[in-house]
Amino acid sequence: MNKFKVILMVCICCFYTSSTVAGSLTTTISRISATTFTYGLIFSDTVPSNVPSCVGSYQNQLSWDKTTEHGKLMMTLLLSAYMAGKSVYVQYSDTECGLWGVHPLITRVDVLN
Repeated sequence: MNKFKVILMVCICCFYTSSTVAGSLTTTISRISATTFTYGLIFSDTVPSNVPSCVGSYQNQLSWDKTTEHGKLMMTLLLSAYMAGKSVYVQYSDTECGLWGVHPLITRVDVLN
């Protein structure tokens, strides 16, 4: 019985973890901005195909929270990629919008070669 509970919890956690990402895209950054004290904003050369329902007409603009340690690390990666002209792989939330409640909220950044 205990093994069944453990397997069930692992399956639920895996499903929940994978369902928190609305989508991802690989793009170059055409513009980067420290828009407010809380959020930064990138302008993507690619429009995401799957965005959260809170997103307005700003689908090629993605934001991230600059106030967290994770957000500061993402900002470093985004600035580095922008300055080097490198592409980035970005994942964003399926439930949260960042800046002004209408921009997809970035949850992961990878700089590509």
